Amino acid sequence: MGNQDIVASPKGDKELEANIQSLYGEFITAMNAMQLQDLNSSEQSLIRARNYYRSISLKLTGNDLLPGKVIVNGIDVVTRLARSTFYGLGERYNKAVEELDSARQICDETGQYFVVLDKLEQGNQGRDDWGLFRFWFIFFDCIISASRGLYQGTIDMTDGKFVDEEKLMQDSIREFRRINDYPFPHDENNLAVAMVGFLNKMADLNEQKLEKLEERRKRIEFMRPIDRKVFIVHGHDEKILYELRDMLKETCRLEPIILKDESDDGRTVIEKFEDYGRLCAFTFIIITPDDVVENKAGKYFQGRPNVLFELGWFCGRYGRDKVRILRKGDTALPSDLNGLITIDFRENLAEVAPRISHDLASFGIMEEKV
Repeated sequence: MGNQDIVASPKGDKELEANIQSLYGEFITAMNAMQLQDLNSSEQSLIRARNYYRSISLKLTGNDLLPGKVIVNGIDVVTRLARSTFYGLGERYNKAVEELDSARQICDETGQYFVVLDKLEQGNQGRDDWGLFRFWFIFFDCIISASRGLYQGTIDMTDGKFVDEEKLMQDSIREFRRINDYPFPHDENNLAVAMVGFLNKMADLNEQKLEKLEERRKRIEFMRPIDRKVFIVHGHDEKILYELRDMLKETCRLEPIILKDESDDGRTVIEKFEDYGRLCAFTFIIITPDDVVENKAGKYFQGRPNVLFELGWFCGRYGRDKVRILRKGDTALPSDLNGLITIDFRENLAEVAPRISHDLASFGIMEEKV
């Protein structure tokens, strides 16, 4: 279909014909901008297209204007798709979803225009002057459906909701591939062929992501540290606590975090613990004989319950390899902790200082080995 076929115009009105041709040209420009993900060009094309449409509307009315509306709506959808990609890259996912929802509304509106255009073409002996544009709006729908699902899934995950990432990715791949189910008329610019290839490329990229996701699910992943601070979990033995603090600051040149020494800023204890804990790359758990336990087997000493709780939190967040238990004497440990690395000492940490420094250096937390 050439641009001369898309809008009926009175013969001899060269200004109107020029505006019609320019309107169609803006659609081609916008589609090319989509391939290049050039939002600025797409937005400028939309501004020019609306201006051409206003000029056309001064000379055409009623159903004669529907083709022009279809073209402007197509450029509007292209621009909103480009804008949603821009927002997505900036991790502004709610804004990206808003643009996609607006694009879908425009597609629904345009679908009603096609119904009217079909009735007008019933006497054209089987011609379908709007076959290519129908295909474009199917193309747009594939992108909207695939992209919206991915963005909404990301929003839900950020909000802490459960999201089946594998299903999400499979759904997006299916939506991108859906374009292959529709025949399309060949256009003189070969844009349809390029855009079909574009959606299949998007599906290919998501299939690669799906493979990585499936591989990642086979292994346990922990949070990556975002700072070099070292958290100290402790019980009642403050002598050992401050001995470790001084060793980390003066010998290892690291910043230790001792929760009770940090400001509350209106937070609960657990909120304060989580806030400071997320900043640390390594944790020392000082287990000292603070509590006495008596049962049928006899009497023994163990660490404070809060110490064991915080030990479990750090193991779950950063992994066992970034947690070291510093156990004084023969303080009892729950049997479930046998898999954790434990450094035993008798009276003070000077006995195990080289081991502490070595472990910190081996994880790259210290600036240099000491």
